Amino acid sequence: MEFFFWVNGQDYAISDLTVTSADQGPDRKTVTAKFMNIDRTEEIRFDFLLNGRRWLLDGVHSASGIPWTLSEVLKCSQ
Repeated sequence: MEFFFWVNGQDYAISDLTVTSADQGPDRKTVTAKFMNIDRTEEIRFDFLLNGRRWLLDGVHSASGIPWTLSEVLKCSQ
């Protein structure tokens, strides 16, 4: 991969960060991070799945600019 999915870019200078979470059922949760990265507004969504007593990252999606899903990006980079 040629970018950091956490910030949707190669370079970063994060400001104006807000983080929210929403339950998607008893064992699913979505955490949304909205922030400015240098001069771009970004929104990254992290899907979590409860596995026993641990929350595991299940998916990552960009909801700004050109949308992407991390699992699809990884399939293309093989």
